[in-house]
Amino acid sequence: MRNGCSVHAREIANINVGAIPRGCPEQAQEPVPTETQIREALKDVNDPEMPISLVDMGMIYDVCVKSHTAHIQLGLTATACPAIEFIFHDIRERLFQEGFKKVEIELVWDPPWTKDRISEEGRIALQHWGISV
Repeated sequence: MRNGCSVHAREIANINVGAIPRGCPEQAQEPVPTETQIREALKDVNDPEMPISLVDMGMIYDVCVKSHTAHIQLGLTATACPAIEFIFHDIRERLFQEGFKKVEIELVWDPPWTKDRISEEGRIALQHWGISV
């Protein structure tokens, strides 16, 4: 026993660093949501100026997943969008709920957003609210 420790150098050499001790369950890896699941989650995020989701507005250009980081390409309906900070916040908050540790949002201006990007579901919702597209 040296310095209050009864483990000998020979015993230390046999320790497998990083190994899971016998009898302990393996630590489960959290599943990473797929791109489809991310788009579904983002249907909960509405355009602050319209009564439909960013997905149905056609503002989500692309989604990419790497580990626990979501990369979102976002197109805005106007270059001087007054609600951009709200949109960024809402996207991040929703994806954090899905288990992402990091959310990166890239603004895309080319191709520019047009009403042609609005989904059929989005068109129906807008017409319901009296907005013609």
